[in-house]
This record gives sequence, structure tokens and C-alpha cells, in this order.
Amino acid sequence: MSVSSVVNVSIENLFCIAAAYSEGTAGRVLHEVWRRFEVALAESSWRCEQSAWGVQLHHEVASDAGDHFSDIEAIVHEVAISPVVIGSVRVMVALGFYQDRRPVDLLPLPSSSLDAAQYRFDMGTAVLAYSLLRDGEIAFAEQPIVSAADGVRVLYNECLLRLSGYDGAVLAPSVYLPSIERLGLTRTLDRRVVRATILRLRARPDDVLGCNISGLSVCNDLWWHSIVQELRECPDIAKRLVLEVTETASPPDIEDALSCLTALRQTGCRIALDDFGAGVSSIAFARQLRPHIIKIDGLYVRETVSLETAEELLSSLVSMSLCLADDVVVEGVEDIAAVAAAKASGAQWLQGYFTGCPQIPEEPRLRKASPLLSDKIVAFAPRSRAEGRCDGEVLL
Repeated sequence: MSVSSVVNVSIENLFCIAAAYSEGTAGRVLHEVWRRFEVALAESSWRCEQSAWGVQLHHEVASDAGDHFSDIEAIVHEVAISPVVIGSVRVMVALGFYQDRRPVDLLPLPSSSLDAAQYRFDMGTAVLAYSLLRDGEIAFAEQPIVSAADGVRVLYNECLLRLSGYDGAVLAPSVYLPSIERLGLTRTLDRRVVRATILRLRARPDDVLGCNISGLSVCNDLWWHSIVQELRECPDIAKRLVLEVTETASPPDIEDALSCLTALRQTGCRIALDDFGAGVSSIAFARQLRPHIIKIDGLYVRETVSLETAEELLSSLVSMSLCLADDVVVEGVEDIAAVAAAKASGAQWLQGYFTGCPQIPEEPRLRKASPLLSDKIVAFAPRSRAEGRCDGEVLL
């Protein structure tokens, strides 16, 4: 007995690409994405159809075939991490990955006030960052979250992404992360970061590590499928993983975000809300989520040296956070005065340059890894100009 499976892969920034460049460019981007899936799935039992919003994948599978989404997830990731080159234009695509949902109902329309120049600038920055992520090395600087009581015990080490090229030059997160969030291109980056963190946890069985994911990435789609599955199968890894949801961008859909984070926390990993009090997440979201950890934005402890009411405000924020989470961290602890203010607020944990500088551990850096597609890289090589591609441009 067989059942039919349909997966919809939508290009969620297709309308914005049309608005910032041209409808013709968007049409060629759509065709190139379809071509990449055709190439990657050529020897599989999946059938690929182009649609107005992306591609639709069809598969006839045995009812007892088990999981068949992991391979598709890997292909979606590899398509999304590689720039689409249309003449002199290079763009990244934001791919949504759904089963039994109509992407046309989910695609955001571009704002009538879309700043095309800003969009193209951000896209150039995103292309650079993703090129380093794909072709260069992945490194993490780790910063400890230490006990306010003794300054010795460590709750976990936060992994801070450092992108560098073959020449060793490092691209600062403050340069590319705002652009990537404005473009809605966070999911590919965050998936790679979480996977790299899991690899470190496997290599270091006594450590507890955390990493950041954007609120934009917290969607109840298939992007997290293999990660949730892996964490379920490896509870010893899950219990040592902390996922920090940053507040610089709000989740596209709160119910979707809660469903996604609930699935992740049910594997045994811990959920933290990062930069609490300074971002866009509401107290209502924290009340619904009930995170394990809340991290108070460093702005509040820094203001204690200049504002009379800042200490009372910090204490009130910590008290409220302790009603919502088991552990509260004060970030931005840069000097002894900040340590005193954070301790006085009632927070159990501290993070900052005074308590521990970010350092890159002495271990081999992780190179890019795409084992499921390693034999298909040549298939995405550029074609000649006569076929609408530029010689020398690498698509994957």
C-alpha cells in the first residue's frame, strides 16, 4: 500500500525580489530554483513541478516507509544557502518548507514603502555572509554564563558565530545579521548554527552549549524536522543544548512559534529568551512560552551607573522574569559596578566581558558539510552565457 506525499517549497521573498529588481528577474529566480530541485532530485522518486510561488514536490511512498523528509530538508537547505545568479544580480532565496499547507496563503506581500536601494544593499551583504558560511569556515567564540553567587559555576557557554574566509578575515555579526533579518533570510543560517552546535556537543560530552536563533526562524514548518528528530533520538545531546531565541525580530506567527518551540523543548533541550526587555517580544509571549531561561538585555545593567531609577527597574525586571523562568541571566556585565548591580537585582547568573570574554576554543574549525548532496555539487555548476549564466559564477 502506498500513500501520496506533497511538499510545498515556497520562495517567500519572491515578491520582494520582483519589487527591488524586476518581475523578469523574479521569474528567472523562480525558474533557477525549480532547476536546482530538478537536478538534485533527478535520481530520486520525487517529482518536481514549478508553480507561481515556488516548487511542489510529489512522492508516492509505502505507508511503512518511515521518514522521507530528511533528504528533502537537506536539499532545501543547500538550494537556499547558494546565491542565485541572474546576469549581474546575485540574490539569496528565503525558502518556506511545508506539508499540507498552501504557501500562497502564507507569502508576505512587499510593503508599498519597500526601499529598493536598501533591499539591494542588504542582499549584497547577505550574499557575502552566506558565501562565507558556505565556502569558508565555521567558528564559534564561546562566552560563559557564570554564577552570580560564586563566579565559578557555569550554566552553559554561549556559542557566538564567527564567519571567516580562506584568508582569515572575519565578518562581524553586526555587519550581516541586521541585513539577513531585514530580508527574512535567517532560517538557513540558524539551521546551520544549530547543527554545528550539536556537532560540538557530540565531540564534548561534558559540556553544555547554547546558540542563537532568530525569532523569524521559529516557524512550525519542516525546516526543523531533522533537528527535532535527532534530538529526540539523542536525549544526552538535547539536555546539554540551550536554544536562545533573540528578540531583534518577532516570530511571523506566535502560535506557529509556540508550536515549534514546544516541539524543540519536548526533546529535552532548554529554551532561552535573549535580550529580554529590549526587543520586540512581549511579556505575553514569555508567559505562553514559559522559557527555561530569560536573559535580561545588557542595557539595563549599564544604565545603573547613570540613571537613579535604573537599579529599581532592573530588580523589577528580574523579579518578573523569575516568575516566568527558572533561571535569569543579566547580560552586559562589563565591570565590577555591573556585577554589584546584577547581584543586587536577584539574578542568579551573569554574562559579560568582566565575567568571561568570548574565546575560540582550541579545536578544529568545522568546515561546511552537506553529505547528502556532495555528489550533486557539480550539477549546480554555472552554464555558459549562451544558456543565461555567467562563466565563473558558482551557484553551489
